[in-house]
Amino acid sequence: MKKITIVINLFFYSLILFNNTSATTVQEISIDDLALNAELVFEGRCIDTVTQQVPNSRFIKTVATFEVIDVVKGNYHDSTIQLEYLGGKLNGKELKIGDMHLPEQGDHGIYFVEKLNEQQIHPLLGWDQGRINISEDNNGIERVGTAANKPITSLENQTTQSRSIRQTSTNSTGVAKGIQAIESDNWTSALSKQEFKRQIKDIINQQ
Repeated sequence: MKKITIVINLFFYSLILFNNTSATTVQEISIDDLALNAELVFEGRCIDTVTQQVPNSRFIKTVATFEVIDVVKGNYHDSTIQLEYLGGKLNGKELKIGDMHLPEQGDHGIYFVEKLNEQQIHPLLGWDQGRINISEDNNGIERVGTAANKPITSLENQTTQSRSIRQTSTNSTGVAKGIQAIESDNWTSALSKQEFKRQIKDIINQQ
């Protein structure tokens, strides 16, 4: 399989093709940034993925279709939504963007979509920071975890921090600032998805 790895020049690519200034070095943002700056926040489950050629280019994109289970923020009424990610495998070629996670069928989570009507390298605000996984504990209660599937135990309000995602100089580790997670398989200590959504709505309402 021929593999194309894009590590640099994504800035140039985004200006020419996607009109976006994202790059593989992702800045750390806060939980407040996620709640306030995402155009759409929804709970969903990935039900299909299709890899396509980006028109008039050598690039590949993955189009993921999600069942929309619940809208936490935003004006969206369809039962499904399609999100586009740069990268994937097609006709013996692979385009890989750093450590970007491409959705897989069955993925279940809460997703913070940056913009609904703009093509970008990654559709989620803060990349993995904008993806909250949902897992069941031993009692069948759905609870939230980071993109790396570490149980999230609490959220710390970051209102004293700047809410502009372009003013931080710290590189992301995949978890937004203010999200407290633990190295454990004990999911009973994690926030339930309902409590997580409630706290996100509280941040939005306090704006």
